[in-house]
Amino acid sequence: MVNVPWYTLGNWKLDINQLYNLEQSLLNEKYKHVGVYTTFSQDSEHLGFLKSFYQNIVDEIAKQQTIYNYSKIEYEFWAQLYTNSGYHKPHTHFGINLNTIISWVHFLKIPNVECFRFTDGTNYSIPQQTEGDLLVFPPYCRHEVIQHNNNTNRIVVAGNIKLLEHTPT
Repeated sequence: MVNVPWYTLGNWKLDINQLYNLEQSLLNEKYKHVGVYTTFSQDSEHLGFLKSFYQNIVDEIAKQQTIYNYSKIEYEFWAQLYTNSGYHKPHTHFGINLNTIISWVHFLKIPNVECFRFTDGTNYSIPQQTEGDLLVFPPYCRHEVIQHNNNTNRIVVAGNIKLLEHTPT
């Protein structure tokens, strides 16, 4: 088992119409690979309604991490839909942008199998994954999404918080 410093920050669900509309729009996304449809960024025309929703959550994360009052931050997010053949190889969010200090994933619609897990290549740790949970973790932590092999689409929104300026004292 790997020991990763993660925590769940609340449980927020989209209303049924928002979730349905998001799912339908993701199925029409031009970016897809092996059963995964993704927006790659919040600039997607389908994600505008989520910007203020996630701004409030990012602010809460920054307050809990004690950087809210002493830092200038920005965030990015993207939505992903996984069909039963979808998976995501082990990866980190570290190094994509050296200013990335916090990563998160929001489980909007999930199958009855916990697909997201942290891994060191041999061992793994599976955090609790309840629909609506938002999981916060360091960007250097290697994680993956394993194939779930059932007919329920899996929908998540993932993101990063970047530190642009920080006053240490």
